[in-house]
Amino acid sequence: MLGLIIEEVTGMTYADYLNEHIFAKAGLSNTYYCDNQEIHKREATGYTVGPDTQLVRAAYIDHVWPYAAGSLCSTLEDLITWNQAMHRDQKLLQPDTYQWLIKPAKLNDGTSLRYTMGLIRDTIGGYIVIHHGGGINGFVSDVRYFPEEDVTIVALINTTGPVRATALTDTISRMVLDMAPTKH
Repeated sequence: MLGLIIEEVTGMTYADYLNEHIFAKAGLSNTYYCDNQEIHKREATGYTVGPDTQLVRAAYIDHVWPYAAGSLCSTLEDLITWNQAMHRDQKLLQPDTYQWLIKPAKLNDGTSLRYTMGLIRDTIGGYIVIHHGGGINGFVSDVRYFPEEDVTIVALINTTGPVRATALTDTISRMVLDMAPTKH
């Protein structure tokens, strides 16, 4: 719905709006709205686990369906730049809007949630972390930002199995911030 509202209010396509008002403003030179028409150099192919746990190409996805709920293509470098522009440098939002964005929601009974306005604010190993993951046919991701340490950790995986992106960012977070390992 938000993508359609943006198009109606601005008179721009969702992709053009993102390019002009978000990606350019944040300094993202290798991030774009994915579609099935354009060919991009070095674009990864997505995989999934098939019979006998063998990797096979992920099913085709028409990006008209996920639309503004996903279908963004990026690079590791751009996601780090995005995180810095959003959180550390606050190039995209006014300070009060940013604070509203990262403030955990509360239930009617006063219970505080980890989920904010599109992000998750949590504590891992005693460190505050703001994060979110994503997934679409053949691809998973997880991006974490530790604001007090100004550390960004990103995992991009071009397969939906068997390794989870959150398992990688959890392991890397513990190594980088010298946290005690979790018990499984």
